[in-house]
Amino acid sequence: MAKGLAQEYGLPFLDLLYDYDIGIDWTHDTPDGGQHLNYSGAKKVSDFFADQLKNECGLQGTVCEDYERDRPIYDAICQASELQSTRDMLSFLEAASQREHTTIFFSASDDMKNALSEEAVDALHRSGLLTDFGLLNYRGAFVGVVDDGVSVYEAVSDRAISHSGQLGEACKYTLKSAGWLVGSKSSIVINGTEYSMGGRGVNIVVYDNEYGVVLDSASFDTFASGNPDAVRNNPRTAEYLREYEERLMAADADGKLAQRLEVNDGIN
Repeated sequence: MAKGLAQEYGLPFLDLLYDYDIGIDWTHDTPDGGQHLNYSGAKKVSDFFADQLKNECGLQGTVCEDYERDRPIYDAICQASELQSTRDMLSFLEAASQREHTTIFFSASDDMKNALSEEAVDALHRSGLLTDFGLLNYRGAFVGVVDDGVSVYEAVSDRAISHSGQLGEACKYTLKSAGWLVGSKSSIVINGTEYSMGGRGVNIVVYDNEYGVVLDSASFDTFASGNPDAVRNNPRTAEYLREYEERLMAADADGKLAQRLEVNDGIN
């Protein structure tokens, strides 16, 4: 109906579902199978319309001072969104381990070992883990904590594992892991809240130390695949992003964000 009305009045109508292929991957660029776009999908649509406005309508870009002032917040949110839209385990570990001021929590459930590939083990080691995963038995338990690329705690066992610790003054955590024979459990509790997806394989939570928020929680079924796709709770993942944005804006309001950026610029 809308397309027909546009044709009747000689108006351009850009139907991105049927008339244009902008490279949308419905397994990667949407959190819910196509009802909404995530960051990567929205970026593809925005880039398409920007090109249309520039090339077809002759519009020219201008510098917006307010946008440039808020750009650090926008960039940080985009980086977190990219992490949350990362699909496979190897890419996820790479993205998570490249972030600064970040702790990565690991907890296995049921079985982590069955299809764990050499590539996955290499990715786990690049994230900061030191465990010899050859020591992890079929249906064994595993927990790990990597803080800014440095291993804080790791353990494997044929029995259930429970470990509690604290990072700085603001992050108290308890990790639990149990293989299939002793209950198939994964738990990653941070400051009293459960964040583990509890799925078979390895469950991973990425925590931002500087702002005290969880950025992402995903489960990867390494029982079935050497590079499995992430399983997430999409509504809750969106809450992580909103809370991170609120913390960034609060830091910007009291000048802490600007101070941190000046320090980082001095280091670089």
